[in-house]
Amino acid sequence: MMSKEKLVILASLFVCLLVFCVSPVCAGASDLCCPDNGLKYANRLQAYVYDLDTNKPIRGAEVIFAGPGSYEDKVYTNSKGKTVEIRGANVAGNYTATASAASYKSEVVSFELESKSPYECDPIVIRIGLKKSCEPSLKVYVYDQDTSNPIGGASVSLSGPGLYSGNDTTGVTGWTDRFAALQPGIYTANAFADDYDSGSGVITIGKNDCGQLELKIGLKAKPCDRTIKVYAYDHDTGMPISGASVSLAGPNSYSAGSITGLDGWTDLFEGGLKAGAYAASATATDYDTGRVTVIYGENDCGQLEIRISLKKDQCEDSRSLLIYVYNMTTNAPIASAAVTVTGPNYYSASGVTDSNGKLVLTGPLADGVYTANVISEAQTGTGSATFNSNICGELSIRVGLQLCCSNCDTGNSFQVVVYDDVTNKPIRAAKVLITGPGGYSVIGYTNSKGKTGVLKGANTYGTYHIKVTMSGYNNKTKSVTVGQSNYGEHILTVRLNSN
Repeated sequence: MMSKEKLVILASLFVCLLVFCVSPVCAGASDLCCPDNGLKYANRLQAYVYDLDTNKPIRGAEVIFAGPGSYEDKVYTNSKGKTVEIRGANVAGNYTATASAASYKSEVVSFELESKSPYECDPIVIRIGLKKSCEPSLKVYVYDQDTSNPIGGASVSLSGPGLYSGNDTTGVTGWTDRFAALQPGIYTANAFADDYDSGSGVITIGKNDCGQLELKIGLKAKPCDRTIKVYAYDHDTGMPISGASVSLAGPNSYSAGSITGLDGWTDLFEGGLKAGAYAASATATDYDTGRVTVIYGENDCGQLEIRISLKKDQCEDSRSLLIYVYNMTTNAPIASAAVTVTGPNYYSASGVTDSNGKLVLTGPLADGVYTANVISEAQTGTGSATFNSNICGELSIRVGLQLCCSNCDTGNSFQVVVYDDVTNKPIRAAKVLITGPGGYSVIGYTNSKGKTGVLKGANTYGTYHIKVTMSGYNNKTKSVTVGQSNYGEHILTVRLNSN
């Protein structure tokens, strides 16, 4: 008789042969035959790997099946996202299928095989969806809360998940370099700069956030008591001038006025004076206007004194301005052109040219620069002239206008597309400054496709200069001359080199 142990071993082998181990040979009609005359197998496995966003199959993905008894089988997907069928999962229990592919996050799917899985013609298909991987980065911008100007040289520390810690210093543009290798989670940036209270900002990076993120931190300037006094005196004698009218203009549209006393000094100008340039002008009876500009530095506090010397008025009343407007194409005078002239001491006058293209404006005209702005038939132009203490009589300002072309209704416009010269990828948030004739100036910024919007208003013939700037790149300038032959829409491509 057989021993009890031998009976147990034979029974186990019999179960294995029935459920997993048998590879029946298909001979004619049989319950183990498939329609293609192939054999049925128990627990035939196959993986299908696809992109979660596009639902398209992923070719070349690696799939590793693992299960009980140190079972492991590695296969790869074909162009349809499918692996070959595998037949080695012969033990019941819990299994995993791990899929990985270039530029994707790996994904694990768990499943269970029964102890008495039937023989099948079709495999058990494990569907595995993969998500594109991404590497977020962060740049921090530090600026003055009052002026909105960037703060260079600010120290920035960044902390986040997993004991992450990084430090950098802002450049002249106020931006740090990129903080990279960031994991999803909450990040806190702290900024410190001389003469500013410290500031901080918080940003949350989600698991689906990709590319460069930005965090802006405004710092408040530390309190600084600044005052200004102005002294007016005679240029020739050095004696103080009393009763002089003094005006002071400065940052953040600051504007104030005062009158000098017997000692030639004004009262204090005070009340939250910001760092920056201050322009003081003084006028007095029988004197020409005097002007002085001084700068209050970021680190300057206390009282600042401005001294203005005034010269005796020589000939302001006898001065006149002649504005002559002409056609740049024919050199003929332009009649009925609208003219506006601005100048020192808030001077402003306007009129229209006569049949000879002329407009004459008479004194008193103080020393300084006078600017004439002219418009005629939708065309604009500008010109200027300067009176100084040695000039009396008449000064001329000539302003030439270009006749409008045949398609002026559409106007001339620019659109600029900015690319990285090495990667050929569009550059986002590049600053585009276009300047041209008649004081034309416009600023645009590129979108995610590297394009500005359509920048209009450049309706005067002449040469326009396009300057493109972007942090981390060298500046680049292009010029375009607009005339009747190419008047209209201009799409310009600019490629930047990283610095």
